[in-house]
Amino acid sequence: PAAKSISRRKLEQLPGNPVIIVAPPGPGDTQLMPKRLKLWNNQLGCLGKVIVINIPIPQGEARLRTTINQYLQQMVTSTIAKVRETKINNADRPVILMGWGPGASIITHVATIEKVAGIVCLGFPSTTLSGKRGELGDPLLDLRTPTLFVIGDKATNSCSDDIEDFREKITVETGLIVVGSADHNLRVSKRKKRLEGITQTMVDRNLMDEIRTFLAGVLTHTGSKKANYGAHSQFSVKFGSGSEVSPRKITGGSGDHSASSSPRKLNNEGSG
Repeated sequence: PAAKSISRRKLEQLPGNPVIIVAPPGPGDTQLMPKRLKLWNNQLGCLGKVIVINIPIPQGEARLRTTINQYLQQMVTSTIAKVRETKINNADRPVILMGWGPGASIITHVATIEKVAGIVCLGFPSTTLSGKRGELGDPLLDLRTPTLFVIGDKATNSCSDDIEDFREKITVETGLIVVGSADHNLRVSKRKKRLEGITQTMVDRNLMDEIRTFLAGVLTHTGSKKANYGAHSQFSVKFGSGSEVSPRKITGGSGDHSASSSPRKLNNEGSG
């Protein structure tokens, strides 16, 4: 019952009714998109207009000849083209970029080329074939767009310490959410969900609420002096025994610029 009530509760539209461009984790048919990602995109539609980039998989021999780097380049090119097209067709609306996994890396690169209002990196990989993010020569050191990183603390492709080191090296406002007992796709382990009496839908909805809080702060402070959009703050979301899921007060958000030395952490703690 709690999961159903949470999923039915609509997110409030963001200031400026932005266009949210979602970069997929890789090429594929949007008709075959996993159910969970479809639910995410449907919920995000409450925040603004959602555009999901479709990167088709080459057929026949072309599929065998296409390298990973070519796929990535195609994703970058397609995302840039979609951002430019969106700016022309929706000149009065801010543009937000959101991506999963490899798509999260793609949108950070795109943001160094095309100016957007903010970006949300879900399951952001902190390491690449060239090493850790933020090392000398990393093009993302030129990032100038407010960015929210969301990672799982059990992810094999990311580490909160590495993300924190990277955040310290870039001059833009950032936020970090670490999801307790979650993998690189932000999926909480079955054991943790069973232990705490929660569902993945409940976790995802709380993440969406935090994403909205971050983006609302970004859009509200657009054009103002540098603000702290939830950077280096910590929070815990407790799942009670009743039907409600109530997060604690968030520090370092759009209306509160105090900060601590820790990232936000979605602990999914049970309250008994």
